[in-house]
Amino acid sequence: MYAAIVALFVTAFALPQQLQAENYNLLINGKRVTSENCGDLTAIDGVKGKVAYDAASNVLTLENATISSTGEKAAGVALWNSIKNLTIKLVGENTIKSEKSGGMVNYDKLTFTGTGKLTITGAMSGNADYCYGVLNPGTITVDGCTMEISGGVNGITSGRWKFNKCNVRIKGNGSENDEYKGSMGRLNYIPEFTDCKIVTPESSEWKKLEKSGYKFYSLFANNKVVTDWVTIKPNAAPEKYSLMINGKQVTSENCGDLTVIEGVKGKVAYDAASNVLTLENATISNTADKAAGVALWNSIKNLTIKIVGENSITSEKSGGMVNYDKLTFTGTGKLKVTGAQSGNEDYCYGVLNHNTITVDGATLEISGGVNGIASGRWKFNKCNVRVKGNGSENDEYKGSMGRLNVIPEFTDCKIVSPEGTVWKELKKSGYTFQSLFGADGKVVTDWVAIQPNDAPVAYDLVLEAVGDREIAVIAIVKDITGMGMMAVKKLIATAPCIIKENMTEADAKEARDKLLAVGATANIYPHGTWKKPTGINFQNADTAAQTIYNLQGIRLNTKLENLPAGVYIVNGKKVLKK
Repeated sequence: MYAAIVALFVTAFALPQQLQAENYNLLINGKRVTSENCGDLTAIDGVKGKVAYDAASNVLTLENATISSTGEKAAGVALWNSIKNLTIKLVGENTIKSEKSGGMVNYDKLTFTGTGKLTITGAMSGNADYCYGVLNPGTITVDGCTMEISGGVNGITSGRWKFNKCNVRIKGNGSENDEYKGSMGRLNYIPEFTDCKIVTPESSEWKKLEKSGYKFYSLFANNKVVTDWVTIKPNAAPEKYSLMINGKQVTSENCGDLTVIEGVKGKVAYDAASNVLTLENATISNTADKAAGVALWNSIKNLTIKIVGENSITSEKSGGMVNYDKLTFTGTGKLKVTGAQSGNEDYCYGVLNHNTITVDGATLEISGGVNGIASGRWKFNKCNVRVKGNGSENDEYKGSMGRLNVIPEFTDCKIVSPEGTVWKELKKSGYTFQSLFGADGKVVTDWVAIQPNDAPVAYDLVLEAVGDREIAVIAIVKDITGMGMMAVKKLIATAPCIIKENMTEADAKEARDKLLAVGATANIYPHGTWKKPTGINFQNADTAAQTIYNLQGIRLNTKLENLPAGVYIVNGKKVLKK
């Protein structure tokens, strides 16, 4: 007896135990996937290539694989899944096909992923209940991979579908007995699309069916269920253009309406086909500093900026605009570009131009705290332009038009003010620069005005002193300006002051003569050249005087030398007699 027990014990532990294989909720061609066969599922009839399931990672890998079934009904489904959160990883070209049944059934959460492609084909004819590509009573996510699914009645059907930045084609031929069966027929929910969309057929829509307490959704086009190929593609990545507005990139997504960028108002739109940036009654305003504070930054080749209406580009703490390629301003409107007036001198410019800018018939006003325009090549073609830069104590060549690479080209236009300007060359560190200098031998820091050759010179009417007939002056100024009585009184109280700008020479002279006729002191100046006196001119008592007023605006019909010490208006300027 004892010997028999010992023999039984030795036999039990000396021989390998027969462990029962673990069954997984996954069927391929009607055969259960188990812990024994999962490492190489080509052991199943109809399976070729690499097909393996790893329970630890819960991943079924298909690598250049073929799963082909010739069975019928439920036994003929090529792949049947009930594993929770299964991932099917696609590598290379793969096929799942059932000749007489559905291609695949899923009952739980399933994700397709990988860089490969999978074609799933269900029966194209026969029992209509099994003529589908994928039947999904669960949830399927197609995450970034490529699939093609088709069936004789439904391409995909039932359940919840999520498409994430993927390439998918789906086709179902539909049914004569059910108008809701087709390529994407009788789904439980409208699919979710993330970074992708249906691109064909165009103008498709989801139509809801309520039946027996259930809701289904099918894809329709032209009032019929879609039975042609449905194509899902990733959304095209927005094309980035070499144009920045207020530090934000202009792209194919935002270019049609750039008011989505903070600080942009009015109509601002870029059309890549015509390579035109349109500014129509637009405002671009930036409050950042340094490079991020540049309001408009261009590197697009041959960009045209079309100006319509009144427009402004302003940077409070940086340059107004930077250009790195060929750029043309055109249009019938006006554009005012203003850079920082103080702060870091490197960013106190209106326009910094590292390439070529052409102003073709447009109207521009450009200013900056140091340079108005700087660097590059400038071409002015029959245009109206005003430019101002205040200059720098550290660089005598910086100013309204400072440190340009070459002398600008002027076609059918010219600099009309200030008069007597010359271009002065600076050679430094192997580079040559050109700056506009005035008749006084200093870089120009006043407004530089460029006008067409055939353009009449515009004039500003200046009231230098009211005289002793204030009521008559008020009436004349009211007639000239169209302003109300109180507004005119406030205006002339600030004399010397500009009464009206941009007048023709004839109109300006006529208005001046009317004021002179009632004892006022008035004169006309080319537009933008008159400066309001900001201080007192200290002169000796023997200064020659032609027209003298006291500070109350009363004309004094005598010579300055006969008047007591005090402050007077002599020829439109404040003079202190000692």
